Amino acid sequence: MDPVSDTEDTNVTPSHNAALTVRCTFYSTGTSGKKKTEKKDVKTKELPFVFSATQKNYVDLLNTILTKFGIMNRKATAKRVYRVKIQILPAKQSEACDIEDYAEYQEATSKIVETKSHRNHIVFVDMKDIEKSLKKDGDDAHGEAKRTLGHFRIILKRRWKNDHDGGFTFVDPFTGFSMALTPQAMKEWARAMVRYDGNAKVSEPPRTQTFDPLYRHDNNSNNTDGLTVLSNMLNTISTIARGPGSISPKARSHAGPPSTPPVNSPTKLRRFLAHAEEKLGVANAKAYEEQFSREGLGPDILDSVDSQDLRQMGLTTSDVIRLKKGAPLWWNGPDAKRKATDDATPSAGPMPPTKKVCFEKCYLDGSGARTLFGPRLERIDDPLDLPESPGYVWYYLCEARNEFVPVPEGFIPVIDGEEF
Repeated sequence: MDPVSDTEDTNVTPSHNAALTVRCTFYSTGTSGKKKTEKKDVKTKELPFVFSATQKNYVDLLNTILTKFGIMNRKATAKRVYRVKIQILPAKQSEACDIEDYAEYQEATSKIVETKSHRNHIVFVDMKDIEKSLKKDGDDAHGEAKRTLGHFRIILKRRWKNDHDGGFTFVDPFTGFSMALTPQAMKEWARAMVRYDGNAKVSEPPRTQTFDPLYRHDNNSNNTDGLTVLSNMLNTISTIARGPGSISPKARSHAGPPSTPPVNSPTKLRRFLAHAEEKLGVANAKAYEEQFSREGLGPDILDSVDSQDLRQMGLTTSDVIRLKKGAPLWWNGPDAKRKATDDATPSAGPMPPTKKVCFEKCYLDGSGARTLFGPRLERIDDPLDLPESPGYVWYYLCEARNEFVPVPEGFIPVIDGEEF
Protein backbone atom coordinates (compact mmCIF):
# COMPACT_ATOMS: atom_id res chain seq x y z
CA MET A 1 0.00 0.00 0.00
CA ASP A 2 1.18 3.51 -0.81
CA PRO A 3 2.56 5.11 2.42
CA VAL A 4 0.52 8.26 1.78
CA SER A 5 -2.71 6.51 0.85
CA ASP A 6 -6.05 7.43 2.40
CA THR A 7 -6.94 5.87 5.73
CA GLU A 8 -10.31 5.31 7.28
CA ASP A 9 -10.80 6.13 10.99
CA THR A 10 -12.52 3.36 12.92
CA ASN A 11 -14.64 6.03 14.63
CA VAL A 12 -15.87 7.15 11.22
CA THR A 13 -13.87 10.39 11.45
CA PRO A 14 -12.55 10.97 7.91
CA SER A 15 -8.79 11.39 7.73
CA HIS A 16 -6.02 11.76 5.18
CA ASN A 17 -2.29 11.14 5.45
CA ALA A 18 -0.72 14.15 3.75
CA ALA A 19 2.76 15.52 3.19
CA LEU A 20 3.40 19.08 4.39
CA THR A 21 5.96 21.74 3.62
CA VAL A 22 6.14 24.11 6.60
CA ARG A 23 7.72 27.55 6.23
CA CYS A 24 8.40 29.38 9.51
CA THR A 25 9.55 33.01 9.58
CA PHE A 26 12.06 33.84 12.33
CA TYR A 27 13.35 37.32 13.22
CA SER A 28 16.68 38.72 14.35
CA THR A 29 17.76 42.27 15.14
CA GLY A 30 20.85 44.12 14.07
CA THR A 31 22.10 47.67 13.66
CA SER A 32 22.55 49.82 10.60
CA GLY A 33 24.36 52.96 11.62
CA LYS A 34 22.44 54.23 14.65
CA LYS A 35 19.18 52.49 13.78
CA LYS A 36 18.06 49.03 14.81
CA THR A 37 17.05 46.79 11.93
CA GLU A 38 14.95 43.64 11.83
CA LYS A 39 15.97 40.74 9.62
CA LYS A 40 13.62 37.95 8.50
CA ASP A 41 14.83 34.39 8.14
CA VAL A 42 12.45 31.82 6.59
CA LYS A 43 13.22 28.21 7.48
CA THR A 44 11.56 25.28 5.69
CA LYS A 45 10.82 21.79 6.99
CA GLU A 46 8.88 18.85 5.54
CA LEU A 47 6.80 16.43 7.57
CA PRO A 48 3.96 13.90 7.13
CA PHE A 49 0.74 14.48 9.03
CA VAL A 50 -2.59 12.64 9.27
CA PHE A 51 -5.38 15.23 9.08
CA SER A 52 -8.75 14.72 10.77
CA ALA A 53 -11.36 17.28 11.79
CA THR A 54 -10.93 16.95 15.57
CA GLN A 55 -9.71 19.47 18.11
CA LYS A 56 -6.99 17.10 19.32
CA ASN A 57 -5.74 16.79 15.74
CA TYR A 58 -5.62 20.60 15.47
CA VAL A 59 -3.51 20.92 18.63
CA ASP A 60 -1.30 18.01 17.53
CA LEU A 61 -0.49 19.77 14.24
CA LEU A 62 0.50 22.99 16.03
CA ASN A 63 2.75 21.16 18.51
CA THR A 64 4.27 18.97 15.77
CA ILE A 65 5.32 22.16 13.95
CA LEU A 66 6.83 23.60 17.16
CA THR A 67 8.83 20.41 17.75
CA LYS A 68 10.02 20.27 14.13
CA PHE A 69 11.52 23.75 14.40
CA GLY A 70 13.01 23.14 17.85
CA ILE A 71 10.67 25.53 19.69
CA MET A 72 10.57 23.53 22.92
CA ASN A 73 9.64 26.20 25.47
CA ARG A 74 6.11 26.81 24.15
CA LYS A 75 3.15 24.48 23.81
CA ALA A 76 -0.26 24.77 22.16
CA THR A 77 -3.40 23.67 24.03
CA ALA A 78 -7.11 23.56 23.27
CA LYS A 79 -7.38 27.06 24.76
CA ARG A 80 -4.13 28.49 23.41
CA VAL A 81 -3.39 28.23 19.69
CA TYR A 82 -1.40 30.34 17.22
CA ARG A 83 -2.29 31.49 13.71
CA VAL A 84 -1.17 29.51 10.66
CA LYS A 85 -1.95 29.72 6.94
CA ILE A 86 -2.51 26.56 4.89
CA GLN A 87 -2.18 26.55 1.12
CA ILE A 88 -4.22 23.53 0.01
CA LEU A 89 -2.84 22.62 -3.39
CA PRO A 90 -3.63 23.16 -6.22
CA ALA A 91 -4.78 26.54 -4.76
CA LYS A 92 -2.46 29.55 -5.19
CA GLN A 93 -0.59 31.11 -2.25
CA SER A 94 -2.91 34.12 -2.35
CA GLU A 95 -5.78 31.70 -1.71
CA ALA A 96 -4.20 30.19 1.41
CA CYS A 97 -6.59 29.80 4.38
CA ASP A 98 -6.00 31.70 7.63
CA ILE A 99 -6.45 29.26 10.53
CA GLU A 100 -6.97 31.05 13.85
CA ASP A 101 -9.39 28.72 15.66
CA TYR A 102 -10.79 25.20 15.65
CA ALA A 103 -13.79 26.05 13.44
CA GLU A 104 -11.50 27.33 10.67
CA TYR A 105 -9.28 24.26 11.08
CA GLN A 106 -12.31 21.96 10.64
CA GLU A 107 -13.22 23.71 7.39
CA ALA A 108 -9.67 23.48 5.99
CA THR A 109 -9.23 19.87 7.09
CA SER A 110 -12.46 18.88 5.36
CA LYS A 111 -11.04 20.23 2.07
CA ILE A 112 -7.76 18.32 2.56
CA VAL A 113 -9.58 15.06 3.27
CA GLU A 114 -11.91 15.57 0.30
CA THR A 115 -9.14 16.32 -2.23
CA LYS A 116 -7.07 13.32 -1.09
CA SER A 117 -4.12 15.00 -2.76
CA HIS A 118 -0.65 13.49 -2.46
CA ARG A 119 1.02 16.81 -3.26
CA ASN A 120 2.76 18.71 -0.44
CA HIS A 121 0.35 21.22 1.06
CA ILE A 122 2.16 24.32 2.35
CA VAL A 123 1.80 25.68 5.90
CA PHE A 124 3.00 29.23 6.69
CA VAL A 125 3.95 30.06 10.30
CA ASP A 126 5.25 33.31 11.83
CA MET A 127 7.33 33.27 15.03
CA LYS A 128 5.76 36.55 16.13
CA ASP A 129 2.33 34.87 16.11
CA ILE A 130 3.71 32.00 18.19
CA GLU A 131 5.29 34.32 20.77
CA LYS A 132 2.17 36.45 20.95
CA SER A 133 -0.24 33.55 21.44
CA LEU A 134 1.68 30.99 23.50
CA LYS A 135 3.26 31.48 26.89
CA LYS A 136 6.70 30.18 27.67
CA ASP A 137 6.84 27.20 30.01
CA GLY A 138 6.90 28.58 33.56
CA ASP A 139 5.43 31.97 32.61
CA ASP A 140 2.42 31.49 34.92
CA ALA A 141 4.60 30.68 37.90
CA HIS A 142 6.97 33.50 37.02
CA GLY A 143 4.07 35.94 36.75
CA GLU A 144 2.72 34.94 40.16
CA ALA A 145 6.17 35.31 41.76
CA LYS A 146 6.56 38.72 40.13
CA ARG A 147 3.18 39.86 41.49
CA THR A 148 4.09 38.66 44.99
CA LEU A 149 7.45 40.42 44.79
CA GLY A 150 5.73 43.66 43.78
CA HIS A 151 3.26 43.30 46.66
CA PHE A 152 6.06 42.98 49.22
CA ARG A 153 7.94 45.94 47.74
CA ILE A 154 4.83 48.10 48.17
CA ILE A 155 4.54 46.98 51.82
CA LEU A 156 8.22 47.81 52.47
CA LYS A 157 7.89 51.23 50.81
CA ARG A 158 4.88 52.12 52.94
CA ARG A 159 6.63 50.96 56.12
CA TRP A 160 9.99 52.67 55.61
CA LYS A 161 9.10 55.81 53.61
CA ASN A 162 10.76 58.99 54.86
CA ASP A 163 8.48 61.74 56.11
CA HIS A 164 10.66 64.60 54.89
CA ASP A 165 11.37 63.37 51.34
CA GLY A 166 10.54 60.57 48.92
CA GLY A 167 13.35 58.26 50.05
CA PHE A 168 13.31 55.18 52.26
CA THR A 169 15.27 54.49 55.46
CA PHE A 170 15.30 51.50 57.78
CA VAL A 171 15.66 52.45 61.45
CA ASP A 172 16.41 49.64 63.89
CA PRO A 173 13.95 50.15 66.79
CA PHE A 174 16.41 48.59 69.26
CA THR A 175 19.73 50.21 68.35
CA GLY A 176 18.55 53.32 66.51
CA PHE A 177 21.00 52.55 63.70
CA SER A 178 19.63 53.64 60.32
CA MET A 179 20.34 52.60 56.74
CA ALA A 180 19.19 54.24 53.50
CA LEU A 181 17.28 51.76 51.34
CA THR A 182 18.29 51.89 47.68
CA PRO A 183 16.06 50.33 44.99
CA GLN A 184 18.42 47.33 44.92
CA ALA A 185 18.21 46.89 48.69
CA MET A 186 14.39 47.04 48.56
CA LYS A 187 14.34 44.38 45.80
CA GLU A 188 16.68 42.11 47.77
CA TRP A 189 14.60 42.51 50.93
CA ALA A 190 11.36 41.76 49.03
CA ARG A 191 12.91 38.70 47.34
CA ALA A 192 13.93 37.34 50.74
CA MET A 193 10.34 37.77 51.95
CA VAL A 194 9.01 35.94 48.87
CA ARG A 195 11.04 32.86 49.84
CA TYR A 196 9.03 32.54 53.09
CA ASP A 197 12.03 31.03 54.89
CA GLY A 198 11.81 33.28 57.94
CA ASN A 199 15.03 35.08 56.98
CA ALA A 200 13.28 38.41 56.41
CA LYS A 201 10.18 40.23 57.63
CA VAL A 202 8.75 43.71 57.09
CA SER A 203 10.42 44.77 60.35
CA GLU A 204 13.65 42.80 59.84
CA PRO A 205 15.94 42.93 56.77
CA PRO A 206 17.57 39.73 55.48
CA ARG A 207 21.02 38.83 56.73
CA THR A 208 22.77 39.32 53.39
CA GLN A 209 25.88 41.18 52.30
CA THR A 210 23.83 44.25 51.36
CA PHE A 211 22.59 44.59 54.93
CA ASP A 212 25.85 43.46 56.52
CA PRO A 213 26.73 46.97 57.80
CA LEU A 214 23.45 46.99 59.71
CA TYR A 215 24.03 43.68 61.48
CA ARG A 216 27.76 44.32 61.96
CA HIS A 217 26.87 47.57 63.68
CA ASP A 218 24.30 45.71 65.78
CA ASN A 219 26.81 43.03 66.88
CA ASN A 220 29.64 45.47 67.62
CA SER A 221 27.48 47.81 69.65
CA ASN A 222 25.49 45.35 71.78
CA ASN A 223 27.74 45.76 74.82
CA THR A 224 28.47 49.48 74.54
CA ASP A 225 25.40 51.18 73.08
CA GLY A 226 23.55 51.49 76.38
CA LEU A 227 26.41 53.30 78.15
CA THR A 228 27.24 55.37 75.05
CA VAL A 229 23.67 56.56 74.60
CA LEU A 230 23.30 57.44 78.28
CA SER A 231 26.65 59.26 78.29
CA ASN A 232 25.81 61.25 75.16
CA MET A 233 22.36 62.05 76.53
CA LEU A 234 23.83 63.37 79.80
CA ASN A 235 26.39 65.43 77.85
CA THR A 236 23.55 66.93 75.82
CA ILE A 237 21.58 67.78 78.96
CA SER A 238 24.67 69.28 80.64
CA THR A 239 25.38 71.45 77.63
CA ILE A 240 21.79 72.69 77.53
CA ALA A 241 21.88 73.42 81.28
CA ARG A 242 24.77 75.84 80.79
CA GLY A 243 22.34 78.30 79.27
CA PRO A 244 20.42 79.24 76.16
CA GLY A 245 22.29 79.62 72.93
CA SER A 246 25.06 77.21 73.91
CA ILE A 247 24.08 74.75 71.19
CA SER A 248 23.89 75.56 67.52
CA PRO A 249 24.13 73.48 64.36
CA LYS A 250 27.88 74.27 64.22
CA ALA A 251 28.40 72.39 67.49
CA ARG A 252 28.23 69.18 65.48
CA SER A 253 31.84 69.70 64.32
CA HIS A 254 34.36 67.78 66.43
CA ALA A 255 38.06 67.05 66.30
CA GLY A 256 37.85 63.28 65.96
CA PRO A 257 36.54 61.39 62.94
CA PRO A 258 32.79 60.66 62.91
CA SER A 259 31.71 57.24 64.16
CA THR A 260 29.61 56.73 61.04
CA PRO A 261 30.37 57.75 57.43
CA PRO A 262 28.77 60.93 56.05
CA VAL A 263 25.32 60.46 54.59
CA ASN A 264 23.57 61.95 51.63
CA SER A 265 21.28 64.94 52.14
CA PRO A 266 18.86 66.88 49.92
CA THR A 267 21.43 69.69 49.70
CA LYS A 268 24.24 67.36 48.60
CA LEU A 269 21.99 65.70 46.02
CA ARG A 270 20.95 69.08 44.62
CA ARG A 271 24.57 70.29 44.40
CA PHE A 272 25.74 67.06 42.75
CA LEU A 273 23.02 67.18 40.09
CA ALA A 274 23.93 70.80 39.35
CA HIS A 275 27.57 69.69 39.01
CA ALA A 276 26.51 66.83 36.70
CA GLU A 277 24.56 69.21 34.47
CA GLU A 278 27.26 71.90 34.33
CA LYS A 279 30.49 69.85 34.41
CA LEU A 280 29.66 66.29 33.36
CA GLY A 281 27.38 67.11 30.43
CA VAL A 282 24.27 65.35 31.78
CA ALA A 283 21.40 67.21 30.12
CA ASN A 284 18.69 68.42 32.54
CA ALA A 285 20.27 66.54 35.45
CA LYS A 286 18.58 68.83 37.99
CA ALA A 287 15.18 67.73 36.70
CA TYR A 288 15.79 64.27 38.21
CA GLU A 289 16.15 65.55 41.79
CA GLU A 290 12.62 64.55 42.81
CA GLN A 291 12.92 61.03 41.34
CA PHE A 292 16.34 60.46 42.94
CA SER A 293 15.07 61.72 46.29
CA ARG A 294 11.98 59.52 46.09
CA GLU A 295 14.16 56.43 45.55
CA GLY A 296 16.69 57.44 48.22
CA LEU A 297 19.49 57.88 45.67
CA GLY A 298 22.43 60.22 46.10
CA PRO A 299 26.06 60.69 45.02
CA ASP A 300 27.20 58.44 47.88
CA ILE A 301 25.66 55.28 46.33
CA LEU A 302 24.94 56.22 42.71
CA ASP A 303 27.84 54.20 41.29
CA SER A 304 26.35 51.04 42.87
CA VAL A 305 22.85 51.51 41.43
CA ASP A 306 21.82 49.19 38.61
CA SER A 307 22.07 51.01 35.28
CA GLN A 308 18.72 49.63 34.14
CA ASP A 309 16.97 51.26 37.12
CA LEU A 310 18.45 54.62 36.13
CA ARG A 311 17.47 54.20 32.48
CA GLN A 312 13.90 53.49 33.56
CA MET A 313 13.83 56.98 35.07
CA GLY A 314 14.37 58.41 31.57
CA LEU A 315 18.15 58.83 31.57
CA THR A 316 20.07 57.92 28.43
CA THR A 317 22.79 55.26 28.55
CA SER A 318 25.51 57.88 28.14
CA ASP A 319 24.09 60.02 30.97
CA VAL A 320 23.91 56.96 33.23
CA ILE A 321 27.61 56.27 32.60
CA ARG A 322 28.54 59.92 33.26
CA LEU A 323 26.57 59.98 36.52
CA LYS A 324 27.94 56.68 37.83
CA LYS A 325 31.55 57.61 37.02
CA GLY A 326 31.22 61.17 38.29
CA ALA A 327 29.40 60.44 41.56
CA PRO A 328 32.28 58.89 43.59
CA LEU A 329 34.74 61.53 42.37
CA TRP A 330 32.40 64.33 43.46
CA TRP A 331 31.49 62.61 46.75
CA ASN A 332 35.14 62.23 47.76
CA GLY A 333 36.14 65.67 46.48
CA PRO A 334 36.09 69.13 48.05
CA ASP A 335 32.70 70.13 46.60
CA ALA A 336 30.90 67.48 48.64
CA LYS A 337 32.59 68.69 51.83
CA ARG A 338 31.62 72.31 51.20
CA LYS A 339 28.93 73.45 53.63
CA ALA A 340 29.15 70.08 55.33
CA THR A 341 27.85 71.62 58.55
CA ASP A 342 24.71 72.78 56.80
CA ASP A 343 24.19 69.34 55.28
CA ALA A 344 24.41 67.73 58.69
CA THR A 345 21.41 69.71 59.82
CA PRO A 346 18.27 67.53 59.87
CA SER A 347 16.35 67.77 56.61
CA ALA A 348 13.28 68.96 58.45
CA GLY A 349 14.85 72.44 58.40
CA PRO A 350 17.24 74.59 60.44
CA MET A 351 17.03 74.16 64.21
CA PRO A 352 14.95 76.94 65.77
CA PRO A 353 17.06 79.16 67.99
CA THR A 354 14.81 78.68 71.03
CA LYS A 355 14.67 74.88 70.76
CA LYS A 356 17.91 73.04 71.23
CA VAL A 357 17.30 69.30 70.79
CA CYS A 358 15.92 67.61 67.67
CA PHE A 359 13.52 64.71 68.35
CA GLU A 360 11.79 62.17 66.11
CA LYS A 361 8.50 60.54 67.08
CA CYS A 362 8.29 57.24 65.13
CA TYR A 363 4.91 55.50 65.04
CA LEU A 364 5.00 51.72 65.46
CA ASP A 365 2.13 51.11 63.04
CA GLY A 366 4.34 52.19 60.14
CA SER A 367 2.38 55.37 59.42
CA GLY A 368 5.51 57.52 59.57
CA ALA A 369 7.36 59.85 61.93
CA ARG A 370 7.38 63.49 63.07
CA THR A 371 10.41 65.73 63.59
CA LEU A 372 10.04 68.04 66.62
CA PHE A 373 12.28 70.31 68.71
CA GLY A 374 12.45 70.87 72.45
CA PRO A 375 14.72 72.30 75.15
CA ARG A 376 15.71 69.11 76.98
CA LEU A 377 15.19 65.52 78.08
CA GLU A 378 13.52 65.03 81.43
CA ARG A 379 13.96 62.11 83.85
CA ILE A 380 10.76 60.40 85.02
CA ASP A 381 11.24 58.86 88.46
CA ASP A 382 7.80 57.26 88.69
CA PRO A 383 7.10 54.79 85.81
CA LEU A 384 3.37 55.42 86.30
CA ASP A 385 3.93 58.88 84.86
CA LEU A 386 4.84 57.30 81.50
CA PRO A 387 2.03 56.66 79.00
CA GLU A 388 0.89 53.02 78.72
CA SER A 389 1.52 51.41 75.28
CA PRO A 390 1.87 54.78 73.51
CA GLY A 391 2.21 53.28 70.01
CA TYR A 392 5.36 55.26 69.17
CA VAL A 393 9.08 55.43 70.00
CA TRP A 394 11.08 58.61 70.66
CA TYR A 395 14.52 59.27 69.16
CA TYR A 396 16.81 62.25 69.64
CA LEU A 397 19.68 63.61 67.53
CA CYS A 398 22.89 62.65 69.33
CA GLU A 399 25.50 65.41 68.81
CA ALA A 400 28.52 63.12 69.29
CA ARG A 401 27.32 60.42 66.89
CA ASN A 402 25.52 62.78 64.50
CA GLU A 403 22.57 60.38 64.21
CA PHE A 404 19.21 59.69 65.82
CA VAL A 405 19.27 57.26 68.77
CA PRO A 406 16.46 56.03 71.07
CA VAL A 407 15.63 58.14 74.10
CA PRO A 408 16.91 56.13 77.13
CA GLU A 409 14.43 54.39 79.37
CA GLY A 410 13.22 56.63 82.18
CA PHE A 411 13.49 59.85 80.11
CA ILE A 412 10.98 61.71 77.93
CA PRO A 413 11.41 64.70 75.61
CA VAL A 414 10.15 68.07 76.72
CA ILE A 415 8.58 69.82 73.74
CA ASP A 416 6.76 73.14 73.85
CA GLY A 417 3.02 72.73 73.36
CA GLU A 418 3.21 68.91 73.29
CA GLU A 419 1.47 66.69 75.83
CA PHE A 420 2.60 63.17 76.68
